[in-house]
Amino acid sequence: PKIMPGDILIVDTGVTTYQGDGIYLVNCGHGQQVKLLQDRGSALYVCSVNPEYAPFPAPASMLIGGKVYVKNRFERLE
Repeated sequence: PKIMPGDILIVDTGVTTYQGDGIYLVNCGHGQQVKLLQDRGSALYVCSVNPEYAPFPAPASMLIGGKVYVKNRFERLE
């Protein structure tokens, strides 16, 4: 799912290791990002919904800060 500015995420920060395919809060050395982690058999891949960013094998130095379980969007009614 695409995450947009203003979206609210509920992240289980107790999850600090890969727990199956899903959306995670990760740091690959360039700050925190929310990315899909996917086991592709040969390696764990970091994926983006933006097609401009190709999936890449997760670096050994990658830190997992949590797993995203809920995304919600609120819209202000005027």
